[in-house]
Order: sequence, then structure tokens, then C-alpha cells
Amino acid sequence: MAKGVSRKRNYSTRCSSIFYLRVRCQHPWRHRSVPVLCEEDYYYTIALATGQRLALADLFKDGADYVTPISKNIKKQMRAQMKADENVMYWTDVYGLS
Repeated sequence: MAKGVSRKRNYSTRCSSIFYLRVRCQHPWRHRSVPVLCEEDYYYTIALATGQRLALADLFKDGADYVTPISKNIKKQMRAQMKADENVMYWTDVYGLS
């Protein structure tokens, strides 16, 4: 690990076969002689049976188009939130995102 970088596990969830882990890295740097502390979050999904890190594509059959239905579902949820609360705004229907 690089000098000045600290890592801490501050979130984890476990279900029967998958372990979700969030790691927050903090690293200091200087911006115009002013010390700044940056944080980055990394999320990992681990299969408990194999210990391997999983990607979203690993949860679907090879070649399956999982992005389209997931994206449609997320946009549907976003529109429902906007309809329920006028203070909620997403850019779902502009820039070709519909």
C-alpha cells in the first residue's frame, strides 16, 4: 500500500452465498500547498463458495443482455420517484436516456 494511504472496511453485508464488501481508501495530497484528504470507495462482491470476486456479468448466462432490462427497471423506478415527489429530479428523458 502506498505511503499515506489507509484502508478500512466500513460496510459489509452477507447473504447465504455472496458477501458484499465496501472499502474506503483515504489518501492525503496537497493542492496548492493545502493538505487535502481524498476518499475513494471500492465495492466488491465475493462468492463465498469460491472466494472469487464477482462482476455483474458473472451473475448471468454468457452473452445475456442484462444491461437493457436492468437499465429499464432503474429508469422506471426513477420516474416513479419523480412522480411521487416534485423535489426529485433525474435526467431520464433527455440526452437520449429514455
